[in-house]
Amino acid sequence: MSTSSHSDLWGKAKPRTDEGPQYHPLALHCLDVAACADAILAREPEATRQRMAATLGLAWGEARAWLLIAVASHDLGKASPGFQAKWPNLLDQTGLSFRVLKYQHQSCLHQSNSFCAGFAREKLAK
Repeated sequence: MSTSSHSDLWGKAKPRTDEGPQYHPLALHCLDVAACADAILAREPEATRQRMAATLGLAWGEARAWLLIAVASHDLGKASPGFQAKWPNLLDQTGLSFRVLKYQHQSCLHQSNSFCAGFAREKLAK
């Protein structure tokens, strides 16, 4: 049984000069981006926030939550085996294993996976 977890999925590489892990976990990266977006939205004029909410057909409180979920989900494609396998040494260190795609990573872009996930989500919502 593997002891790897969601924190083993890398989201951003760190400069080699930093101490500790050479990557920022994907889950934390997504939360960081959502927190930044929330801070930016808070600085927007009230009219802008209301326009966004109206576009979604929601009150601002509800629209804000949905917008932040969408922003936090922007890199979910990075959880795919093809993206994670772009750093083979990390796979060995964490115990993550992707047998099928481990050496086919050059042809897998995380943007494509994120787009497909969004497209599927949109189709399921209809």
